[in-house]
Amino acid sequence: MRVRSSLLVLAACVTLVSCGGGSSSSTPGAPNSTSTTVTVLAPSGNPVSQIPVTLSTGVAGTTPTGVISIKNTSGNGAVTFSSLPSQGQLCVSTTNGVSSVNHCQQPFPSTVTLQFAPS
Repeated sequence: MRVRSSLLVLAACVTLVSCGGGSSSSTPGAPNSTSTTVTVLAPSGNPVSQIPVTLSTGVAGTTPTGVISIKNTSGNGAVTFSSLPSQGQLCVSTTNGVSSVNHCQQPFPSTVTLQFAPS
């Protein structure tokens, strides 16, 4: 029982590290949404406008890998990516120069919120 618990903890740690400490979720085989709207929030909960958001297939540390697209958020802190790949893990990430935040998931949802942690 102790070995099984240790393996579960190790698997959870590996999952988090693969997304740079961001969040990660996986259900292989399920289709991704055709588009996603990403909202970026400051630690206060206010929207962050004109910040680049990267859509990719992975994140190594805090660096996106397999970059698909980079778009800036609008005045309401949101950006939409369309024509997503139908299968496979996708990630969205952003940085404010001080910290980074990301989210990786398979299947990828139609909405994602990225919120910076207080520094």
